Amino acid sequence: MINAEFRRLGKEGYCGFTVSGHSGHAKRGKDIICAAVSGATDLAVCILCDVLKAESELSVDDKNDEVSLSLLAANSDADRVITGLHMYLTDLSKEYPVNIRVREV
Repeated sequence: MINAEFRRLGKEGYCGFTVSGHSGHAKRGKDIICAAVSGATDLAVCILCDVLKAESELSVDDKNDEVSLSLLAANSDADRVITGLHMYLTDLSKEYPVNIRVREV
């Protein structure tokens, strides 16, 4: 199962997220759910780090299939990007509830 955890900083919005695991929907390399989650997560990281230059800490652990990003400063544009990722993964989890879980921590 893919686990997506989104961290909030009170009313200031999201301060980070962690996406980890494998959906188990199909074999590695053939899994449409993993491809969708990976693509959306990679795009969000690219926008946050490369386009917005948001002050953040990024951790990518390929061995354990985990990406974690934490904002180091409040940023309304970054919050919007993370909100979009949260919305997309939540919609995906409604279609594939056995394969992906999204929660706020």
